[in-house]
Amino acid sequence: MKTRVLLLAPVLAACASPSQTAVTPCTPCQQTAPVAAPSAAQPARSAKLDALGQKRVELLTRALAMTELLHETGRTGLEEVMRARRDVAVAAREGLRDENRRHALVTYHDVMVKEVDAMKERYETGKVNEGDLRRAEAALAEAEYWLAEATEGP
Repeated sequence: MKTRVLLLAPVLAACASPSQTAVTPCTPCQQTAPVAAPSAAQPARSAKLDALGQKRVELLTRALAMTELLHETGRTGLEEVMRARRDVAVAAREGLRDENRRHALVTYHDVMVKEVDAMKERYETGKVNEGDLRRAEAALAEAEYWLAEATEGP
């Protein structure tokens, strides 16, 4: 405990120093990082980052295709498929730009609409529980939010 007090003592002493004026904040505890003004356009991004973002989406799309194939043959569950779909959407949201981003998010949204409809039917027949249905509905709400964000945003 004494070690912690001794380590904090110089910081507290600096902040309590009477030589600090009200105009200049003390260091290090009261300085704030400058706030950047919001930009109307997308920030510039290197070609390398664009390529890496595209590669990530492509790799996750391939993984999704494999997961869907495994699901069709009964070797993995629907949860894995939904997780793989979300992974592709997250990668697209973070790594793609403009129309490519929007197209990927529209695709994810459309799939989630169908998934929620199917999940409601499964719930009514007792094949899934209410938690499964609510998770699917939450995923659809997330897809709707991401799509609106991509449509409205830069």
